[in-house]
Amino acid sequence: MKKLIMLLAFAVFIISGCASTNKRPFVEITDIPQGRGVVYIYMPQKKNLLQTAEVRVDNSEAIGTYVGNILKGTYIPYIAPLGENLFKIGNKAISLNVIENEASFIKIESYKVFFKMNIKLAEIDPSAGFVHIRTTQQR
Repeated sequence: MKKLIMLLAFAVFIISGCASTNKRPFVEITDIPQGRGVVYIYMPQKKNLLQTAEVRVDNSEAIGTYVGNILKGTYIPYIAPLGENLFKIGNKAISLNVIENEASFIKIESYKVFFKMNIKLAEIDPSAGFVHIRTTQQR
C-alpha cells in the first residue's frame, strides 16, 4: 500500500510537471519549403548561466525579424531564406549561409568573466547538432 501511494504521488508529480510546461521534445523538420533551409537555435541546460534570450535575424527578407525568446534547455526552429542570415542576441551575432533543404545549428552558451556575463554563438556541425539538440525541448 505504501508503495502504491508513493507511485501515485510520483505519477501526479510527473504529470503536473509535464502539464505546466509549454515545451515539446525535439522533432526534426523534414518538410522544408522550396527555397528555404531550417536553422535550429538551441541553448543547452547544463553550464549555461543565461536563463532566456531574445533571438533576432537579418536576412534578404527583413532586418531585425523576431525569431523568438529562447529559454535554457530549449530550442527554436527557424525556416530561413537561402543565403546569408545574421542571427543576433543582444550585441552578439553569427552569420550562417543557409542552403536549400539543409539543417544548420546555432548553439548559445553563456559564461562569466570577472562578474560580466558573456554570450557565445557557435555554428555546430549538423551531425553533432542533431545529437546535442535531442537533449533540449522545443520552445
